[in-house]
Amino acid sequence: MGKNPRLAQAKPKNDKNISRLLNPLKKEQEIQKDLDDGIGTIRKRMTVCELYTKRNRHRGNVRHNTTKGRERLMELLEADKLGFCPIGSMKLFDAKE
Repeated sequence: MGKNPRLAQAKPKNDKNISRLLNPLKKEQEIQKDLDDGIGTIRKRMTVCELYTKRNRHRGNVRHNTTKGRERLMELLEADKLGFCPIGSMKLFDAKE
């Protein structure tokens, strides 16, 4: 016999308690992901320009034209207000503007 679809969709009574336990776990995973990316918990105040510079420093062995393209993009970022926004407050919508 098959399962009753109503029972399959039923939530456990202690669903609130489970979500309270998962929130700190999600926060911990988010912090760990940031640490793995080299951002750190304090580094969320890092600007887009600083992050781009740090990224380019780790990928240095590139062609001459790539270096020139990166320099040009850095100039554009510095000229735009987007370059000085902290990455902790950035949204995808901000980058599309």
